[in-house]
Amino acid sequence: MISNIRDAVARNLSTAAASSLQSCHDVLLKLHIIYEMEVLSGISQKPTDGKKLVALLDTMDKRLAVMGSYISDKQYLLSIRRAVMAVSEYVKLHARLQPLLTMFAASILQRWI
Repeated sequence: MISNIRDAVARNLSTAAASSLQSCHDVLLKLHIIYEMEVLSGISQKPTDGKKLVALLDTMDKRLAVMGSYISDKQYLLSIRRAVMAVSEYVKLHARLQPLLTMFAASILQRWI
């Protein structure tokens, strides 16, 4: 489901639209958020050891830093992260709800796109 959303967003990237970073900023932000939601929702699906989790969080911090001075984009991304992590934590406590996390992530993305 998330891959279908990613494909729909990626179709908006054309040669003309990707001619400058400014012209494709919105599409890149959407792809950035889709990736993070996919990764975060996957954490609850399989057990993760401490080193992998630390590496993942470090990578996510670096991805946030790459966004530069776009403060509103950073705030939006962090709010999405917080929501997905909260739902992921609840799903870990109730393992049978894992499909709901995937549906939650997909529904947020569909409304946003």
